[in-house]
Amino acid sequence: MSFVQKPAIGADTTADYFNKMSFSYIEYFIREYQSTRTNIESVALSNSNVFPNKSFTRINEFLTSNKEIFTTLSSFNKTSAKERPAFSKTLSLRGSTFQISDEKLHNLAWDVSNFLNLNFQETLRIILQHNAINKINNKEETSSKIPDLIIDVLNERNSISEVMLIMLTDNKLPVINDAFFKSFTGDKRTITCIDLIRVFKSLVKNFNEKGNNDVFSEQLSDDILIDLTSSRNSNNLIYMTNILRILTNLFLNTSLTTDITLMWTELAFDAEIVTFLRNHPNLESIFVVNTLLVLGLDTTSNSINITNANYFNDKETFKALQTMFMNSMTLEDPVVNPVLYYMWSFVLFTKSFILEENMDDTSLLDFIQFVFEESSIYELTNAFAKHAEDLSVFQSLQNISILLSFDQLYPIILLSFLTFSLNFIPLNVETSILIKVTLSNVSQEFVENFLTNELFEKKFAILKTKLPLIDDALLPLINIVSVHPEFANFELRELKTYAATVKLGELNYDLQDDDSDLIVLKKEALLPPPLESDPSILLSIPENSRASIVTTDPNDESLVIFLYDYNGWAMIGRVLTNLSDKFTAMGDDMDKYSKDLMISIIELISSTVSSQNLSVQTSSEILQYLSKSVENADIVSLLFRILDVSLNRRSYEVLSACMSFLNDLISSFPNLVWTYLARSNLLDRYGRTGFANTILGTIELANGDYQFTILLIKLTDSLVTESLLQDSSIVAKTKNDILEKLIAHLLHIYESYHFWKFNDIKQRFEIGYHLTDVFSKIVYNVYGIDPLSAPTDKITNILTPSGFRIIDTFLSGQSPDSLAASTLLNILISSKIDQISFKGNKSFGSMYSKLIKKSFQLTDLLISVRGLLNMSPSTLEKMLFSNSQKLVDIYNSVYELKSAIINLLDVLIGAPWDDNYPFLLSYLGEAHSELLFDSIAADLQSALEDYKLSKRIYPLFSTLMQSKQDGLAILFLTGKTASNKSFNEETKDIKSASNSSIFTILKQNALRLGELPESVGSRLLDAIAYAFNTWTNARILDKDTEFISALVKILNTFEPQKSGTGLTKEETVILSNRYRLISRIVEIFALYLYTSSDVNSKVYELLNRDDLSKIIKPFFQIDGYNQKLHDSINENFERYWPKYKLSSFALSPLSKSVHTFQNNAYDIEMMDQLFSQDEKWIGNGQEKGFREDVIIASLNLQYVHHQISAAKAWGALLTTFLKVTTTTPLKDTFLDITSYFLDINIKHGIGKPIFKELYLERIELCFYILFSMQATSKMIPEKTLTDLLSQLITIFKSDDIDYLGNLSVSNRSNNFYKPILRSILILLSLATTGKHFVELTSDQLLECFECAFSKGVHLILSEILSDMNAAAITSKETVIYNLGERIQDLFLLLSLFSKMKALSPPETFKAVMASSLDEIGTMKVILNLYSSAHSINVNDEPIIGHIVLTFISELCTIQAIAERFIANGLFTVLLESPLSVVIQNGNIKPELQARLHNIWSNGLLSIILLLLSELGTKVLPECCLFVSYFHKQIKTAVFSWSDNKLAVSTALIRETTQLVLLQKMLDALDYKKYLRRSRVNTVNAEDDSVELVRGLDSDYERKDLSVVLNKLLTHPKYLNSRIIPSSLEEQHLLEEEGTRLEFVKKICKQIKELQESLFKEL
Repeated sequence: MSFVQKPAIGADTTADYFNKMSFSYIEYFIREYQSTRTNIESVALSNSNVFPNKSFTRINEFLTSNKEIFTTLSSFNKTSAKERPAFSKTLSLRGSTFQISDEKLHNLAWDVSNFLNLNFQETLRIILQHNAINKINNKEETSSKIPDLIIDVLNERNSISEVMLIMLTDNKLPVINDAFFKSFTGDKRTITCIDLIRVFKSLVKNFNEKGNNDVFSEQLSDDILIDLTSSRNSNNLIYMTNILRILTNLFLNTSLTTDITLMWTELAFDAEIVTFLRNHPNLESIFVVNTLLVLGLDTTSNSINITNANYFNDKETFKALQTMFMNSMTLEDPVVNPVLYYMWSFVLFTKSFILEENMDDTSLLDFIQFVFEESSIYELTNAFAKHAEDLSVFQSLQNISILLSFDQLYPIILLSFLTFSLNFIPLNVETSILIKVTLSNVSQEFVENFLTNELFEKKFAILKTKLPLIDDALLPLINIVSVHPEFANFELRELKTYAATVKLGELNYDLQDDDSDLIVLKKEALLPPPLESDPSILLSIPENSRASIVTTDPNDESLVIFLYDYNGWAMIGRVLTNLSDKFTAMGDDMDKYSKDLMISIIELISSTVSSQNLSVQTSSEILQYLSKSVENADIVSLLFRILDVSLNRRSYEVLSACMSFLNDLISSFPNLVWTYLARSNLLDRYGRTGFANTILGTIELANGDYQFTILLIKLTDSLVTESLLQDSSIVAKTKNDILEKLIAHLLHIYESYHFWKFNDIKQRFEIGYHLTDVFSKIVYNVYGIDPLSAPTDKITNILTPSGFRIIDTFLSGQSPDSLAASTLLNILISSKIDQISFKGNKSFGSMYSKLIKKSFQLTDLLISVRGLLNMSPSTLEKMLFSNSQKLVDIYNSVYELKSAIINLLDVLIGAPWDDNYPFLLSYLGEAHSELLFDSIAADLQSALEDYKLSKRIYPLFSTLMQSKQDGLAILFLTGKTASNKSFNEETKDIKSASNSSIFTILKQNALRLGELPESVGSRLLDAIAYAFNTWTNARILDKDTEFISALVKILNTFEPQKSGTGLTKEETVILSNRYRLISRIVEIFALYLYTSSDVNSKVYELLNRDDLSKIIKPFFQIDGYNQKLHDSINENFERYWPKYKLSSFALSPLSKSVHTFQNNAYDIEMMDQLFSQDEKWIGNGQEKGFREDVIIASLNLQYVHHQISAAKAWGALLTTFLKVTTTTPLKDTFLDITSYFLDINIKHGIGKPIFKELYLERIELCFYILFSMQATSKMIPEKTLTDLLSQLITIFKSDDIDYLGNLSVSNRSNNFYKPILRSILILLSLATTGKHFVELTSDQLLECFECAFSKGVHLILSEILSDMNAAAITSKETVIYNLGERIQDLFLLLSLFSKMKALSPPETFKAVMASSLDEIGTMKVILNLYSSAHSINVNDEPIIGHIVLTFISELCTIQAIAERFIANGLFTVLLESPLSVVIQNGNIKPELQARLHNIWSNGLLSIILLLLSELGTKVLPECCLFVSYFHKQIKTAVFSWSDNKLAVSTALIRETTQLVLLQKMLDALDYKKYLRRSRVNTVNAEDDSVELVRGLDSDYERKDLSVVLNKLLTHPKYLNSRIIPSSLEEQHLLEEEGTRLEFVKKICKQIKELQESLFKEL
């Protein structure tokens, strides 16, 4: 339970956070720290100091304040007085004061304390903390909350003991260190031990008492009361276990008082306690170990420490102990565990040994006389030892060792006892099994210490001489050496003796000449090998071999040890062959002795073939040795044969051993396993059910033991990993088939295993965990890497069919009762299932917790994959929404699952939905929504800052802001649900909403950014930014001055570090996260500027600083990119591993929720699995491996990406600032910034693709800055303008821009040239000195003109022509690719020409421009395109013709260019182009053919008028010819005014006005004279009539037109009815009554002006 009070904004005092803290939360916090600490590399590379020292300081203060409860734990268990205490509004407890708001809480605490027999005040404290979040509002709620309260109280009580245990066992906790451990010394240790012993005794004595169940008899049902009683007992067992474990640490190698020794030993002989312990083997095992320590076992010396064991020299105590042991030994039903009898025999032996060494010590003699009286201490020693052995002491030790293997301390203590026991026990079959079991539970270091123990070495040497005698040597040796394969290989590779029982009379030998008692064979001796069934097979001991006769018996066989060299592995291989034959014949009817030997040999071989133990080369050598004596096969084939027999014979023990062998074999020899599985009947074949299913159905389900199935699941896991290897000789299809069959089998198991009967409930969780792990691994490997490749093309393609099957099984969208989904859901919510919640999670061990966490990961992965594959929403997701209330309950009650549930909710609401979008708020209901809100708010303001959890909550908030979960989002933003009556008023201003809204808390937490790790802070700011960006009401930032000021302060203190590539991994991560944090801060500033009207804010103040450029510059120059490493890493990887590509291991977005190394770009964990045995990957002592390079490269990329993100964030902020700063000119520092950006681009270019976006960012920012300066009319010095222009043109010409290459549609990779050209346009417009500016920059401008305009226009138009020609050849419709973008480019270039022209350049400048256009061919391609313009229509409009004429019209404004155009055949093209010919036919009216009319009016006519004005009589002949060609269209225009179907438009008015002007210009040039002169040879010279412009040439024609126009002007209604629009804009004007009148007036004015122009002089 989240034992924290309702959050309130503000800093906590010590009293505040003491009241919020609980032992349960402290236990969780420290456990999380310990689990994170174990993965050193992950922690270092994540720079995630998720457990700050500040929190541990608070823990230390809290524990110090509550230290008295540790020394007197019994105070928690003290039953309260019989009378209920009087109600008080406060509770004072160990320096903390709690407010009691309601008397019912006081009364409820009294009832709960009575029910549990616990202290009232402690119970009340826990209930008050519970109520801080889980409000108990009425009587009905009280009843429903009682079970939760009872569980919380029990959990808190147990957590006190857990915390105490942690303090005693972990001396590396920050701040605390070993201070707590040191405090338990001397008298305090004694007091604590005595108190704990009393608590333990009391708990045992009262365990079966029903207690005060009638307290809740009226409020709770009988069933619930039974469950709660069971819960109390389960939690008491956990509590007792913790007490015993605490005592272990207090007893270990410590001097204990005789009172403690006596008190503890009395417990050991208490019949009631012993009976209780027998029924609880785990408790009994710890109790036995503790007794060993109490009796003086010293693990540092592997002996009895007679100095620390005070009882050893206290005759009264010693006699009391001796009496208890003696009395218990006489009972028929033994009371004491046999291990204690054995230990007491060792104590007596030690005492007798001391006596023998000090026979003159009278005090010692008195001691012996007092304790033992007339009894012989030697006989008593033997009696206790024999009694222990009679009671199967070694089997008991085995059981204890197995039961206590969960804790690393107990196996070490037991090993110490075993080492001590070597003084008294032989090495035989029974003791060898004990040694094997004990050593298997300790680390390699302790194993090696034991194997090199002097006493063990002596006994082992004697054991070896008796090989290959089965009972006497071979089986014990196999058991012992199997725990250390290297030791096994060392001992078995070369054996020097061969022992056999023979009749001496059958040997022909002599005594050796010396006095060594050896004999020498005079003739070879033929001996039967062990277990050989064929009497004809004998071993030959050669002549002259020496031997030793160990035992002699004239009437029977004697033991003879021959000095004979042979290979022990080969001998074992032969023994296994014989056993195999016997097993094949007899199956499970084979005697237990032979079966045990066979299983031991299989286990030995298993340990030697595992790559974790020995190199593949060494394992291969051993297998070869083992195979030497195997007939017609090798040892592996023999083991496979045994496996097949065990399958057919249903021999479960042998089968399990063989399955373990398969699991070990696959690590070094995977092909052998694949080959076996391909031919084995283990899996379904040819329609027959495989033995895997048969064994499960006929044996395991019946017996409730599932070891075989667990091993099969583990084997599948190993096969999944191995399938990724590319060097296997097994074809992919074979692997595919095997894996598909296995996964199908495992999916069936997953759907049903939770219904099975289990002898050991832990096997249920083990099956669930390993199944979930396999499914997760497959799905992740298929979808979690190489995101750019299809699943079938990845290195994991073998897993693809299995991955599809898993996805389909879990994500079935149609079936409402998916079994797999139901199983997964039941696991996720199992903490709320009564059986588990009542007993407590800890009752089920660590495997249960691992299963839960792994199941949450699988769920996250499945939902993410569903979104990735765009599948329909699954049944699983619908079930999760339906059970969301339970998930919230678990979040609120189970600390360990908080992060997992937050992550699941994040994934769940972030997944895409098409229809029927589920709203989480609706599924939760108001109560659970508020519970989720309160719990998250409390966690974000916890007394202990859990950054690990915060890093999950912040992304959830971000996802929520982006989702459609509006109701929940509103709750998080305002602290109120939308149904709340006051919601509408409060949401008008979020600042007036609940003071403890999640959003408000986020902003409050942001005020402490300086205290947070950057990785946490950046996620926090992400969440805030999403709220600002998504929800309008969240953007009320004007009042958030404190928040904004805090961010500005952090930004001002940040100094980008230029450190090159010499950073360590940890430094890289730190800097990377700092840049990420800064980028988020700057992004928030950009959002702030959009909404804030406070021009005096800190952000505006920052951006208006005169030295802003100094702040910004470092962010835009990227530092630390390790180019050498990145250039070589892919090449080197493929050189080392030719069958792989590094890109195949690139992580996909799915990896974020399941991956450990989140800072990496590649899947390091997968590569570790594949290359873990390769020195090139892992390195060696002298050289680092390639793994290090991949990690460094990944971190370096992330570092650079975060720098780029920071720069882009600054770009967004500057852009926003420029947009909102529209009236005030920018400061000169922005010119400095602009110049710097351009300079960086010139010096460094793009370089690598990773910098491409930033390169463009700098260019675009330059444009925005210049644009803002243009908009605010900022005066820029001419020198600055010329410098900036020079920089821009330099960049424009660079290879990075590759202007012509990117201008080409076929090769376009970027359009960086556009902002450069636009920036140049702005600079030209800002130049106020005209010709002088041109003189200063003429060379650069002309170079820019030729490159940009002449070549650019030529390229674009040439490509259009090429597309047209290609279409003509293929007779297809002409389609111009990306025509819109090409047109934009053309008009951008045309603007460049116009700006240059506007500077009034000198004629020489213009002449160079004309020459450039002519020589490059731009003029010709323009004319050619117009000639072909008729073949291109866009929406049936000849748009190209209009564009080309626009270009001609603009270019011809410069006389030199016009003359060049004419020289290139301009008039010929204008007259003969098919488009012109259409117009020449006349009747082109704006209302009928608007585009053609536009080409005629704004194109052709404009060009002619322009040429006439520029060149006058030089083009008079061509212009007259033009008019004659287009006389029909001229006539159409002029006479349209008198047409009955007249349609008046601005286009017609403009056309007529142009014709009037044309006529006047021709008339001014005396065109009639020219025409008469040109017609002199063909026309009668006396005929003076010349008419060129029909309807306008004569006065009477102009008068007629004037009359028509006047008629329109005098009849406004008629005119109004004839007006039509020429554009969409005019159409809108005419459609609106208010604007139509104005438009009509405008038309009238234009007609009046046209009428007047008819008679005006030019």
